[in-house]
Formats: sequence, C-alpha cells, structure tokens
Amino acid sequence: MKRIFTFCTVILMLFASAAYAFADETETTSECVVESNTLHRGDTVEVSVVLSNCPKLKSMGIIPTYDSDVFELVSAEWLLIGAFIENFDAEKEVASVAFVNEVDANGKVLTFTLRVKDDAAFGETSIHPKMSVRNGTETYACTEVETKLTIACKHNFTDCWNNDDECHWQKCQVEGCEATAEEGEHVYDNACDAVCNICEYTRTIEHTYSTVWSSDGTQHWHACVVCGEKKDVEAHKFVEVAENAYLASEANCKSPAVYYKSCSICGAKGVETFTFAGVNSEKHTGNTEVKDAVEATCTTDGYTGDIYCKDCGSLLQEGTVIKAGHSYSEEYKSDEEKHWKECECGCKDAEESHQFGDWKVTKKATATEAGSKERSCSVCGYVQSEAIAATGTGQEDNPTTGDDMTWIYLLGIALSCGVGSITLYNKKRQKQ
Repeated sequence: MKRIFTFCTVILMLFASAAYAFADETETTSECVVESNTLHRGDTVEVSVVLSNCPKLKSMGIIPTYDSDVFELVSAEWLLIGAFIENFDAEKEVASVAFVNEVDANGKVLTFTLRVKDDAAFGETSIHPKMSVRNGTETYACTEVETKLTIACKHNFTDCWNNDDECHWQKCQVEGCEATAEEGEHVYDNACDAVCNICEYTRTIEHTYSTVWSSDGTQHWHACVVCGEKKDVEAHKFVEVAENAYLASEANCKSPAVYYKSCSICGAKGVETFTFAGVNSEKHTGNTEVKDAVEATCTTDGYTGDIYCKDCGSLLQEGTVIKAGHSYSEEYKSDEEKHWKECECGCKDAEESHQFGDWKVTKKATATEAGSKERSCSVCGYVQSEAIAATGTGQEDNPTTGDDMTWIYLLGIALSCGVGSITLYNKKRQKQ
C-alpha cells in the first residue's frame, strides 16, 4: 500500500502559531528527478526534489511519497544553506526546514535515497514529494509531478521448455517475473512428425495412408503418403500367375515360357520362377547352322547352303545357287606390251596394249655419259625405260681441252722452224 502522511504533522512541527490567513496561492511546481528510470531489485536510487516557479519562502516541509511495497527509504538530506531549522524525521519520513529571512528555493532542495525491496513487484511505479511551502502567513500551493519508474527483472531463464499445443518458450526463474524468452511455434519435419524439433513436445497426428501397396522382396504394406510410415505389414503370399507383367522369358522352339511367381495380395513380382504351357515352334532361339553349302568353281556352280535352327532342326531358309565363273584379280598383271586381269585358273580378262603417256627424263645425257627416260601405262602402271645417247663430238677418248689444242698447234709451228731461228740468232751474236 502507498505510504501517505498528512501534512498536519509537518505544519505543527514548523509552525506553532495560531490561526493564519491564506493569501493568493502561487503555482509552484515540485518534481522528483532520478538518474535512471529503470531499476532492479536491490538497487538504490538517489532522488532529487526540484522546485520551479516558487516565490521566496521562509519554511518548507516535504514528505517523500512512494509505494512502500516497492521501496524503502534509506536517508534524506537538505541542500538549502542558512536554515535555522533543518530536520529529517526518519521514523515519520518527514523533512522540514525554516529560515529567518526569505530565501530563493528554486532548484534542487532535497535529496533522498530509496532502495528497491528484494521482493518488489516487477512493473511500473512512481514517486513524488508531498509539499508544504510557507512565507510567514502565506501558504503556496504546489503542483506535484509524479516520476515514473520501472522495476525490471534481471532475468534468469530456465533451460527447460514450457509449451502448449501451439508454442514453446523458456520462463524466467526469478520469483514474481512472468517474462519469457525463445517463444515460438513448434517445429516439425513434416505433417506427420509428432515431436517438436526444439522442445520435444509430442502431438497427436493422423497419417494419410496410400491405398496402393508398397513392397520389398519379402513384405508388403500401406505407406503414409507424407512420411512413409507403414501399416498392414505382412509377408508376401507368392502364387503362379502367367501374365505378361511377370514374364521372365518367352516360349521358343526349345523351351516353354518362364514366369516369375507373384504375391496374391499386392501383386509384387518374386524371384522364383515357373514354366507355363509348351514350346513355341514358330519362335526360334536364334542359334543357327548352315548345311549343304558348295563353293562355286570357274566351271561349276556352287550353293550357299540351307539355314537350320540349331536347337530344333527346323529349316529356316533355303540357300541359293552360286553361278560358275572366273574370279579375276583386282590388280593387273603385265609384260612389255600388254596388261590384263587373271583368274586363279590362269584365264585372262581385259587384256589390252599399254596406254603410255609422255616420256619423262630421269637422267640427263652429258658429252661423255648417256642419260635415261621412262614412261608409264595409265591403266596398269607398267613402266617402260630407254637410254639417251651422250652429247659428245666423237673424241670422247681424248681428254685434251680446246685450250690445250691451241698450244699444241703453236708448238708444232715452232718446232718446224726452230732450226732456222737458232741459226739466225747465232749469226747475230757473231756480228756483235
């Protein structure tokens, strides 16, 4: 409950005078100022009482007003200087002050300290001063401004989850605090998941089962179309049903048709097989052999042979006659004059003379050496070669060059007249 005291006690303490007359009241505003408006259990807070628009006064009384279920008063102190009466009654929680002369009291006039109780309720609360301001016989009316405070919890959230059908959350473990954290809707893997992935809340679900059977090699069941949950699980009951869906191999001329056994409940195909009906003489296995084949010669016909089914012996296809005839080689044979294609028996075909192209010199002739030339058949490629005569004058055995012949000629002339020359020379020497 709120602790509220009347002003009578304050007035009696401050003023012992008899009756007095009230003058015109002046609107003085009083408020409490705190450093923080958010507090926690166990916190202390210093509150300053501030006056504004206050005329000069000689006395004042203040009662700090607060919710006693939330706070407890620790101390109070006047901030005004020069008072002859300055008092704080801790038991009655009343502060009073008086001056001989008028004083200006605008601003901070009193501080008091409150402590938040350990069991204080969380939430919003308020404090304000109850004021009595006088100047002699004049009493000033005061407008009291409440200061709002919030008592907050220092949360200690549990590791355990609280939940309902839709959500989960963690709750603060501090007594009196209803705060929650990590609140959210449940999380499931799919529509059939029964357990929340976060808080492990278990819900009731209904699966949607398919009307079509699911199966493996040994069992069949109906599966939920959402999560695959199984029901109606039981072992297969295999029977022999000769239908195309279970055909392993068709009947042929050697063997009857083979089918897989199938489950009579779900229709699943098993691994065991059975045979049904007889062989199919119209469908052969594909294994064949050729009989009575004869090779043709140059003079006698041959035969390709008849094709028979190797498994049942049925004639599948008759052979055809291979006409007698020469088998000439693809390549030509040739001699110096002709070319031809030849059979293994020696017979010739396409025999004709070579079709030579132009001669091509393969080696040029010199004065002393013969050259060569060749040409080839454009049909068979036969090559014909001939020599080219040397280009000399018929004196190929004399290695003397033209210059040498000139000197020999001059030497002959000199020899023919040499004796005369020598004699003439001697005669001249004698004259000298």
